[in-house]
Amino acid sequence: MATIQIRIDEKTKKAVQKVLKKADLDLSGVLRYFLRDIAEEKKIPRIVTINGMTWEEEMGIKKASEEARRGINVAGPFEGDQVIEYLNSLKCKSSSKKSTKKVTKNSQENFKRRLMAR
Repeated sequence: MATIQIRIDEKTKKAVQKVLKKADLDLSGVLRYFLRDIAEEKKIPRIVTINGMTWEEEMGIKKASEEARRGINVAGPFEGDQVIEYLNSLKCKSSSKKSTKKVTKNSQENFKRRLMAR
């Protein structure tokens, strides 16, 4: 295994480490991944992620996971049509919203198709 040393100002290093810590990543691991990706793809990647998601998607999932652990914004578990009934039971409490759209089996199937197409 080879060793690579880089020089970077302390302020930038600390800022990067702070961002990576939020994603439970370390600087060495991210740099190794980045270099392997360049070697395999023969090009510089535009978006560097471990699992193919954007940074915003990863942070959204991390936030949702933390909330779920604390019991915030959690509903269910559901079986069968219970999820549709639950979603239909949610009403817009704000009068500024003009309409609430009823969830149907058709819209549920469209959602599943879009999800599977990713």
